[in-house]
Amino acid sequence: MHHQREKLVGDRHKRAFDQLSEALTECKFNNPRRIKRILNRYVIYLERFAADQEFLPNAIRLMLIAEYFPTPFQLYMRRSADASLAIKGLLEGKTPVHEFEQVHGVSVAQLLPQMRHMQQLFVELRAPNAEVLNAQIRQIFEITRLF
Repeated sequence: MHHQREKLVGDRHKRAFDQLSEALTECKFNNPRRIKRILNRYVIYLERFAADQEFLPNAIRLMLIAEYFPTPFQLYMRRSADASLAIKGLLEGKTPVHEFEQVHGVSVAQLLPQMRHMQQLFVELRAPNAEVLNAQIRQIFEITRLF
């Protein structure tokens, strides 16, 4: 299987697929259908947007959030700069659920147990500036809406 993957993606994307594999493992993803969908989207992302692979961890996490948690992904669409911090406060119990939902306009109460289980997914995203992060969020939104 590993040899087939090498043939399929070649050396050019080996690091990118290693990063995807690490994120899936770290964030405890195990639904085969969703993983296949994410893999297809990731290939499209790599071909369209990933000239600079430095920020692939952002793209991977955003893609996973968009797939598994579309409601919180809306928060990234609206408030990219502070979405990670707001979600971190919620997951750590610093922000009550009802307050979070009221302030940010997204319903998360039913998602909270799964979000806490996959807390590693919601780490702070790194980007040189808000413009780069916003562009990456828009790219992920565009790709996740193709399927």
